[in-house]
Amino acid sequence: MKRTNSFASNKFYFRFIRNAFLTVSLVLFLVAGLGVIFPDLVIINGESISIDGLITICCLGFLSLVLFILSRNKFAYAIIDSSSITIISPKKRGKFSWPEVTVRQVPFIFPPLYKITTPDQKTFFFNTENKYILFSFGVVIDISQMGELIKKKRIG
Repeated sequence: MKRTNSFASNKFYFRFIRNAFLTVSLVLFLVAGLGVIFPDLVIINGESISIDGLITICCLGFLSLVLFILSRNKFAYAIIDSSSITIISPKKRGKFSWPEVTVRQVPFIFPPLYKITTPDQKTFFFNTENKYILFSFGVVIDISQMGELIKKKRIG
């Protein structure tokens, strides 16, 4: 029986990317709350925070919270091998063969982030290991074993 190597997404980056908007939102709401209770603690441009500054910070917090709500189910944990790719997300869990799915690397995002479209036209994002080359003009080349397997399967 032939044993195939399988590779999985980096769990830390999966959780980090998935919850980044929520974290930013919570920090902004914390700063706004501190600005209301202790206005001298929050300094913007050398002055204590004004009501306009509080409204701006709250609006940015709400925007970040909306982005989290819209994107939280779009990030998936992926396990790939030479014959299939398994997607595990809060809303869907499925195993697909390579010809059934479309996998593309999202440009200018590091660590490398991939976009996968399943046969039922659902789109998810997943990451690989933290092994990549970043050029100064934004090009990201994934050099992880998982990234190499994805390149090989997309070409061949």
